[in-house]
Amino acid sequence: GERYQLAFGHTRKAAYNLLNSLGTSDEYKFMPLYIMDLTDEKMAIAAFEENEKRRELNPVDRALAVQKMLIDFGWTQEAVAEKLHIDRSGVSNMLRMLRLPEDVLQTVAEGILPVRSALALLPIFELGNDDRYKLFEKFGDPYYEFISLAKKGEINSDTIRARVEEY
Repeated sequence: GERYQLAFGHTRKAAYNLLNSLGTSDEYKFMPLYIMDLTDEKMAIAAFEENEKRRELNPVDRALAVQKMLIDFGWTQEAVAEKLHIDRSGVSNMLRMLRLPEDVLQTVAEGILPVRSALALLPIFELGNDDRYKLFEKFGDPYYEFISLAKKGEINSDTIRARVEEY
């Protein structure tokens, strides 16, 4: 009647389930487990690490998971970096990336726009709507085309940085 939550070993569990479904042996009917008490914090860390191993997190999902840990557990960026074995600057960049508009984040999540290019666009999207409109008025269609191509991942980050600096 007790319930347990799998913290890690999802791939191993899937392999046991597959082998058991083949019905070739009772050897794979039960998977050996190590049951341990985990705090919510340790469970979050274990889940993050498991997803990293399975490469199931896209950059936006990773950033949202880090942001959730900051909020839920009151951790600092330094604490997150230490607990997840990520560079402190990496944590900062993940959180900066989340300030981008949803449509840009979607292209990052889909693997169309690299994180580096998305971060290069950030200064433009941190401007207010009025200031972005002024850029459009000053530079016209080439500005709009640049933003469109950059959001589609058709311009590399160095070109984006140079154009953003120009604007």
